[in-house]
This record gives sequence, C-alpha cells and structure tokens, in this order.
Amino acid sequence: MRIFEVQKDADGNWLVCDALTGEPACIGGKLCLGLSMDEADHLALILNCLESRSADETLH
Repeated sequence: MRIFEVQKDADGNWLVCDALTGEPACIGGKLCLGLSMDEADHLALILNCLESRSADETLH
C-alpha cells in the first residue's frame, strides 16, 4: 500500500508525493505539484483514503 505525504518545494509551493519513493503523485496524467497547502493536505487525505480502501478490498 502506498502512503502519500505533503511536502513544501523550494518555491514555497506544496506537492503530494509517495512517502516511500519521494515521487510526486500523479492523477489523470497530471503531477500533484504547485499546490496550496490546503489543496495538498486535502489531496493527500483523499489519496490515502483511496489507497486504504483498495488495500482493504484486496484482503477480503
């Protein structure tokens, strides 16, 4: 299961990335970069919930 986290970039913007690889998250072919802190927090929460549900479904 992947875990997503929020990081601040050198320009002061926020991004959502894979906590293990450090690679930016990608949704619909778009990287999750250049976000506000609120956008990044919200997006990371959604992605982590989706990953958790996906992992639960594979266990049952």
